[in-house]
Amino acid sequence: MTAFDKAGELNSLDQLKIDFIIPGEPNDGFLSQIAFFQKALETTFSRPSQARLVCYLGSGDGANFVPERWAKYLQNVDVRFVDSEAVQKEGYLVQAKSRFEHARDTDAHICILCDADTLPVGGLDAVLKALSEGAPIAGVIAHLPPPRLFTSDLPDFAALGRVVNGVPLETPFKYTLVAYPEADNMQMQQRVPMAPFYLNHGFLAFRQDALRDFAPLYMQMRSRLTDDFGMGDFAGQTAVPLTLQQLGWGGVALPMRYNYPNDVRALHFQKGEERAVMFLHYLRERNFKRNAVLANRTSYLEFIQKPLNDIDQITQAAFRAVAGGEEYPFE
Repeated sequence: MTAFDKAGELNSLDQLKIDFIIPGEPNDGFLSQIAFFQKALETTFSRPSQARLVCYLGSGDGANFVPERWAKYLQNVDVRFVDSEAVQKEGYLVQAKSRFEHARDTDAHICILCDADTLPVGGLDAVLKALSEGAPIAGVIAHLPPPRLFTSDLPDFAALGRVVNGVPLETPFKYTLVAYPEADNMQMQQRVPMAPFYLNHGFLAFRQDALRDFAPLYMQMRSRLTDDFGMGDFAGQTAVPLTLQQLGWGGVALPMRYNYPNDVRALHFQKGEERAVMFLHYLRERNFKRNAVLANRTSYLEFIQKPLNDIDQITQAAFRAVAGGEEYPFE
């Protein structure tokens, strides 16, 4: 990669090529979110000319096309359809797997794996610098411990690491939306779980070469957690720290501003981050439905004009900034 010197460091952030990769389905909900993400790249991201949005879309019914309504808003998006028969057999895992395998087919220096319900609203220079200086991966520690993950035989992440990789998994991080007691309350501290490098998958930033090496081991680990341990939806997030442990890699734990949720707890447990949001994750549905809010004018205006005095004021402000006002952006 020409943007990196022989030591693996970036000569200049201005030379970076960045791919944002989103999995989804070719329906109004996903396509409207993807179109809005692209609009955000063009209007608010600090390096839009160097950024490309790549989407892996799939449908079990074979509807592998972008409807005319959305095609004009996705002209600058690299849309790739996955195999319909595979989707019928494996479901949404096919799209998710494709985004992890993206590094095999790109000339980008940085691959940022995103969810559709995310939005770039500021610069990412701190993230790009960390990766260019050698970190293989960066992301925000997940909000909470994985639900229903552990058993009496595997009571925590340390035990899981010991069984899977032969070494206890270290847990030096705090979950981002968990209340931790004061340092002098040792008895309470022992009852509050700490986290490994367990990331929310709304924003996973990789060096391209790291993602290329990470992906095959990660998919094996994810399958093992599902098949051997019966893990469900959280096998994907859990597989990340275990794969990194296997590789002997560390990562950069980013502040919440790089994957900021519209969750009221963030105002209490991540004070000040709301004033510097760089990447919004509008995953909570207190004031709107994710699959509808951008899909039609009525739903959009209902949300954007709703008098609010809660966390979604931040969401409203971000939407207005991207749309350039209160009008629905997709006529």
